[in-house]
Amino acid sequence: MYRRNLKAIVVAFVLASGFGVGIAANAVEAQSSTTQAENVSQSVAAGTKVVTGTVTDSTGETLIGLTVKVSGTTVAVATDLDGNYSIKVPAGSNELEFSYIGYQTVKRVINGQDKIDVVMQDNSKVLDEVVVTAMGIQRLSKTLSYTAETVGGKELTRVKDANLINSLQGKSAGLAITPNANGAGGSSKILLRGNKSIQGGNNPLIVIDGVPMANNTNDGASVVYGGGVDQGDALSTMNPDDIESISILKGASAAALYGAVAANGVLMITTKKGREGKIRIDVSSNMTAETVFNLPKLQNNFGVSMNQKTGKPNTFYSWGPAMEKGEGFNQIKDFYQTGYNLNNSVSVSGGSKNSQSYFSYGNTTSGGIVPTNSFYRHNLSGRQTFKAFNDRLTMDFSGTYTYSETKNKPSGGMLDNPLVGLYIIPRNVDYRHYRDNYELVDPARPTVPVQNWLVEDYTSLEEHSQNPYWMLNRGEGKSIRHRFTTSGTLKLQLLDCLSIQGRLSYERDNTNFRREKYATTYRMSMGAYSETMNFYEHFFGDVLLSFNKKWSDFSVGATVGSSFTQEVSKGTYLNAEGDQYYEVDVTDANGNSYKLPQGNVYFPNIFHRDNYYDIFYQENYTKKRLNSVFGTLQLGYKEMVYLDFTARNDWSSALAFTESMSFFYPSVGATVLMDEIFDMNDELFDMVKLRASYSVVGNDIPAYYSKPVATLSGLTITLPTVMPFTDWKPEKTFSVEAGFDLAMIENRLHAEFTFYKANTKNQYFQVSAPVASGYSTRNINAGNIQNMGVEAAVSYRFDFGKDWSWTPGINFSYNENEIKELCPGLSEYNLASASAFIMKLKKGGSYGDVYTYDFQYDENTGNIKLDENGAPLLTSDANTYAGNFNSKFRLGWSNSISWKNLNIYVLFDGKIGGKVLSMTEAIMDGYGVTPATAKARLNGGVPNKDGSLIDAEKYYSRVGGRSQNAGFNAKEYIYSATNFRLRELSVGYTFEDLFGEGKHLTASVVGRNLFFLYKDAPCDPDISGSTGNGWQGIDVFSLPSTRNWGLNLKFNF
Repeated sequence: MYRRNLKAIVVAFVLASGFGVGIAANAVEAQSSTTQAENVSQSVAAGTKVVTGTVTDSTGETLIGLTVKVSGTTVAVATDLDGNYSIKVPAGSNELEFSYIGYQTVKRVINGQDKIDVVMQDNSKVLDEVVVTAMGIQRLSKTLSYTAETVGGKELTRVKDANLINSLQGKSAGLAITPNANGAGGSSKILLRGNKSIQGGNNPLIVIDGVPMANNTNDGASVVYGGGVDQGDALSTMNPDDIESISILKGASAAALYGAVAANGVLMITTKKGREGKIRIDVSSNMTAETVFNLPKLQNNFGVSMNQKTGKPNTFYSWGPAMEKGEGFNQIKDFYQTGYNLNNSVSVSGGSKNSQSYFSYGNTTSGGIVPTNSFYRHNLSGRQTFKAFNDRLTMDFSGTYTYSETKNKPSGGMLDNPLVGLYIIPRNVDYRHYRDNYELVDPARPTVPVQNWLVEDYTSLEEHSQNPYWMLNRGEGKSIRHRFTTSGTLKLQLLDCLSIQGRLSYERDNTNFRREKYATTYRMSMGAYSETMNFYEHFFGDVLLSFNKKWSDFSVGATVGSSFTQEVSKGTYLNAEGDQYYEVDVTDANGNSYKLPQGNVYFPNIFHRDNYYDIFYQENYTKKRLNSVFGTLQLGYKEMVYLDFTARNDWSSALAFTESMSFFYPSVGATVLMDEIFDMNDELFDMVKLRASYSVVGNDIPAYYSKPVATLSGLTITLPTVMPFTDWKPEKTFSVEAGFDLAMIENRLHAEFTFYKANTKNQYFQVSAPVASGYSTRNINAGNIQNMGVEAAVSYRFDFGKDWSWTPGINFSYNENEIKELCPGLSEYNLASASAFIMKLKKGGSYGDVYTYDFQYDENTGNIKLDENGAPLLTSDANTYAGNFNSKFRLGWSNSISWKNLNIYVLFDGKIGGKVLSMTEAIMDGYGVTPATAKARLNGGVPNKDGSLIDAEKYYSRVGGRSQNAGFNAKEYIYSATNFRLRELSVGYTFEDLFGEGKHLTASVVGRNLFFLYKDAPCDPDISGSTGNGWQGIDVFSLPSTRNWGLNLKFNF
């Protein structure tokens, strides 16, 4: 059925996007252009002027296949192997245009010259680079009063990741990306300049070609308890080969034009579109292998006593007698397999002066490191651009469709996680027997397989410990996703200085996750299934009127506009389980007889609604709209000083039942180009820029928070327990930043520095409601979270002769977070909690502070107190400060080296400070399978302060944990998160003209996350269990660290 749907959608997509029309138009115009070119070559010979020259980049390297075009005509040529060109210029033409992907387009007036040499500047480094800013407005980089960094698409495709945003790790100061530890297609936590909101979102706004994108995340896993699944965020559905560039607007000032959704910064993504010229085909193929490293360590000294009659262990724990020589087996190493990732993409682009087309198909196939785990994704995209009326009217239409399918995606937590049973199985148990015989035949029900694990009867299983291979084969989870987007832009140049633009976009996302559990899974006598279906749609439209004009020494750039955003989400959850269905005869008091149903399931292991007498059903529905008006004004004087002003007013439906649903967000900024004002050494200084800005932006609240609504579960309607709040105000972030940008020595040296301080106020909390109100809780506005820090980046290009070049770059960021205020009467607030720890917010503390249980100590001797059985005593509450999960310092060091056609890229990154909690290590200690527990037994116990020994089993059974509900001493499992690693490596060579003139092949050996230079924690310090607030830095049987290495091929026709 999905294949039929896919075929139908592809056909509809191609027709709707106008790509077929565009190709037809291109063919006609291309034929016309060919005829015109022939006519030109035949008829303008007498008036033709031949211009020659050489084109190089800023390092002196010649550029092959660069397009040289006579402006206003269809006459164009490409540079040869040596970067040389020769073009016939028709009479009446006086300008050449030089264009190349990744470089700024250059125009040169001929004025009688016979030879014109051109040096092209990389888009990421030119001073007059055009940066895509808020609302898609283009501005010169040197005029901006805030930090805006542009990253080229090659940074996303050099070493591909299934989620394109992960390719930016370590490459931008102040940008922290933490992928969920659950394999290909998962979500990633993205932070710009720290956590700001307690209850609201902290991820930045994502904007695609000027249109806000709904980066909705479906990672509903409970980090500690488990049982959920991460279906990925919207960014994980995109094809990285479709991305032209990403502009990172880090501060509130940069994002101020987005008002109520701008508090966390913005990622402005620009996608590729068709280019004028002959049809071009680009192919990219990336193949990498994925292997695990940094696995948990196991002891081979002690096991468990065995029941001689059944052959089963007497307990679940490795606290028994010493093992026989050769009994130990590393089942963890045996379990993981070599994964693979295949990313293939092909694009077709081309067009004439008035019509350009772009179409691409991408395919991602991954086999995970966990057996039976797989991920597939298909991407289709198209973009058609039309120009008319001498380029005064521009029409741009685009569309994308993504289909992805995931099977048995790993998820952390204690439940529904095969890694738990794998890691804690007693050390002397024959694991290979359970691996090869994960199911048995039940003589009483020969058609129903029975789980084979450590107990004789499945009803005696531990909830969190089951046969890993049974869970993978008889508890399969499958996720399917369909995502469709379409957008259209119409821009009319009314005057040379005045334009109007309108945009509409529609986005639809459907996800479905289904898990089927066979009978004899924990508590399942007849089997069970659950299904989660989510539907999301996002509708956006805006209109912008822009004015740009220069008068003598002054320049004005102004835009006013209005926009609307409408979001609708629907969710349905089904769960069907129970015992064997049967009926009993019942006679009531009146003598009437009837059948009374018992149980719920008619037949075992048939996962269909009709096989269940009753099914648990729950659904939710939300709808939200945001209307806005906005304006921005930039004033310039002699290209020396620029002033920026923005203003936006939002009306949010989420505040419809409050006293005011209208809120205003202003910003102001200034830029001073010191090199233009003062007479500086032009050979030394290319640009010296000072900038500063102040802004107020917001973070809108979710739908129905101000007036909660009833929920539906099956036939039961549950009334809200939260009191309506009529005086609600959205969170507001008051931000100030200042810094400088520096370019020196013919643009070889680039440096930037930024100081920022942002205070987010009007946080919202839930506190107890008055008993007389009839509600249990109520919301209040209060609180102030401050983020203050610095960001810096510096790079320098070394040229060693004509062929050698080395560009090292360092980026650094420091962020200090402080809870300045909570709400009156509230001394602390629990952000996230589990049985062994609590993340608390306290005044004067920081976002991410973690509190745990600790030992009780004797005040006189300093000894750990023991109970009457000799086991350590713990504090009664998890109220001991153990550190903070967020690192204050982050840095990256990149190196680009080129020699002729050889290119090498190396990226190291890391962070200093912060903590990580390994509950995996704690549970494994509790079960006695780690080297630490064996060492303690061999040494006679764990030494106390005075040298006395505490029994090893009693110590680790109390300090470590044995279930998800255990209140163990998590402070003993808090480790430093400081780490440095080789994040990315690429060694590539370009084979020129391999398929003909201007048709090249680039082959690269690539690697990602290859090894740690330094690490203290037993798990990956960059671990994340969820993109939710407060769940980063916690390892609960998550996937281990993996390294990727392989081959990347790129070629064009």
